[in-house]
Amino acid sequence: MRAIILAGGNNSVTDGLISNLEIEGERLLDIQISCLRNVGAEEVTLIHSEKMSEIGRSDLLVRYTQKDSFGGAISSLQEVADLFNGEDDVIVTYGDTIYDTDLLRTLLKSPLPYGAACYLDRSGEDIGSYREYAVVDDGQLHHISETTDIHGVRTVFTGLLYIKKEKAQAIRNYLDSGILDERKHLGELLNKMIEMGVDISPVIIEKGWAEITSNKHYEKVLSETQLLQNVIQIHTDWTKRAQKYDRLDWVNNDSLLRSIVEIAMRRNPRNILDVGTGTGKVIKALRDMCDAEEYWGIDYSQAMLDKMENTDGLKLICCDAETLEGIPENYFDLVTARMVFHHINDIEKALKSIKRVLRSGGHFIICEGVPPSIRTVDWYTEMFRFKEDRKTLTEVDLIQYMLMAGFENVQTTTVTIKDASLNNWLDNSGIPQKNIDIIKKMHFEAPDFVKEDYSMKFLNNDCLMNWRFAVTYGSVQV
Repeated sequence: MRAIILAGGNNSVTDGLISNLEIEGERLLDIQISCLRNVGAEEVTLIHSEKMSEIGRSDLLVRYTQKDSFGGAISSLQEVADLFNGEDDVIVTYGDTIYDTDLLRTLLKSPLPYGAACYLDRSGEDIGSYREYAVVDDGQLHHISETTDIHGVRTVFTGLLYIKKEKAQAIRNYLDSGILDERKHLGELLNKMIEMGVDISPVIIEKGWAEITSNKHYEKVLSETQLLQNVIQIHTDWTKRAQKYDRLDWVNNDSLLRSIVEIAMRRNPRNILDVGTGTGKVIKALRDMCDAEEYWGIDYSQAMLDKMENTDGLKLICCDAETLEGIPENYFDLVTARMVFHHINDIEKALKSIKRVLRSGGHFIICEGVPPSIRTVDWYTEMFRFKEDRKTLTEVDLIQYMLMAGFENVQTTTVTIKDASLNNWLDNSGIPQKNIDIIKKMHFEAPDFVKEDYSMKFLNNDCLMNWRFAVTYGSVQV
């Protein structure tokens, strides 16, 4: 999936680039990119009117428009019309809005090939700036209006538009047709599509979004504590993390890898699939130790796959773990997944997909970091909120999920990494310094029972602790 951020117009909030606007110590652009990447946007393109040196991100594609005086998004979108080539799903967003990951996930569930996020603003507050109002009636998007004198359910079009890849070429045709007023915003495109009989799904949201098109908007956003918590806390940048991923101690820990490989070798698999393969630590260990015929690895992050070295004999595919799209059915004797299921939104769906690609009698091994005790679950969950959007899983959860999915002979074993370095984890996890400071403070000021259950030791401004991992495995009925 690719994302396009439209930030080519003028703004009234700052003399500089709207993308560089600071929110809670973070730059608006970096917040947007992190949220987009957390839902699988591997390629992000920014359309801007200023110099690239002011953006300061080498992992970002930047296009320029000379038409910023028009103040419309259509002209900016026309600059990137070639990106609508039918090869990827596309998310389009305005550069002067802020949103959280949950909102994006809701948008991606649009039942139609075109989904428009429409904000149901119940405040009725007029804070004096331009808005595109989305008229929704009977579950259909009827019109985008620039005035409030409209009938039906009035929502605010957020500028977030989702286009599934099979319909992306149609967007390019609209942009190249000459029928759109390039001075207008995205509502112009939606209205033309509706006029031509295209159904656009209005994805109604009531939280997780705000616009920053005026100083009043900016002040209001800074006062939205819950919104900022949801947006800022969930802030792992997976492209940055990929660059340092192999420096993480737990990634390279021999005991954790060995426990997975030993279980795998007892199954004598012919074809192996590693789900969420990252930079390939597990699949390469299996390749080196097992006498299999084929070794496959999938990951939703192309940035992770691109970091992989020594890929001889590996078949690597970028796809979603929930669907395993493009992976053959009834093909694998063994599927592994290390430290990936806490990122998966629909675990039941992912397990169903894994069962689909396993042969009769095939095995699935899942490895997850777990809290050291039941009484630390709440602290563990709160702490991880400052790193990423993550599910807390315990050994009991893993067993129950596998049993509910129909796996048999489910067993679990525990691996403990002793004296793991907090600093190593934080410095190589791709999260902003502000969140690093919060997480570190939570450890140093943790309740006594948390320190006890983690066997925490404090040395040279670091926290050494025992991390617990569950390796759970089961088989598909013969």
